[in-house]
Amino acid sequence: MSCESSFKGKSVIVTGAGRGIGRGIAVKLHELGANVYAVSKNPDNLTTLKTDRPNTHPVAVDLSNWEATREAVEKLPVVDYLVNNAGILIGGNFLDVLPQDFDAVCNVNLKAVINISQVVAKKMIAAEKPGSIVNVSSVAGLKAIPEACTYSTLKAGLDHLTKIMAIELAPFKIRVNSVNPGAVLTDMLASSLEQSTPQYDGTSMLDDFNARIPAIQKIIEIDEIVATTLFLLSDAAPMITGSSVALDGGYCIG
Repeated sequence: MSCESSFKGKSVIVTGAGRGIGRGIAVKLHELGANVYAVSKNPDNLTTLKTDRPNTHPVAVDLSNWEATREAVEKLPVVDYLVNNAGILIGGNFLDVLPQDFDAVCNVNLKAVINISQVVAKKMIAAEKPGSIVNVSSVAGLKAIPEACTYSTLKAGLDHLTKIMAIELAPFKIRVNSVNPGAVLTDMLASSLEQSTPQYDGTSMLDDFNARIPAIQKIIEIDEIVATTLFLLSDAAPMITGSSVALDGGYCIG
């Protein structure tokens, strides 16, 4: 079966679907005939998505709120696929990490993945429905990134969580993988670059990333991440589970 034919008539939850990578994934899945539940904390972003793609189902919830998130996802029907894409970026060096910043990033980038995936996977298991989960991680989880201590540490945690999920959910025919893009000029990264401080030079970090790409020296496009995510979700990748797929132009080997 081809990658694109896997999604017609299937249901999928995409978090962080209001903008950036998540919106690109949600739009493409909708185009391929999937029933898309688009999760975002920003109702305005969901409104514009609904206008562009009327058949999507908006779910407005702040993923940093464990109970509210769990309640919202419990209300959704069992799905075939889950994309844990939502994330936030707070830059800074190890010596300057603040507990509130660590907690804020952890709540969205790691704890919310556990929370949502628990609910979704339990429903799949109860319905005896095979499925696939993709966690959108980062090259920061595969390689230490200076000036991004909290973000890099928690993305590494997400990659390890992916492997644990893959092992524990395999008996139920649920595959779990992560996709690990390098620098993508999304709204999140642009906002982070604007917040540079003496402790965090985001532009310098991005320049360093681009300079160390040995293979394909260009910024990573959202469409490239969408294509890889859909491949990992789909029936075209039945033997891939527990993998972290780097989309980095060779950065991690440089």
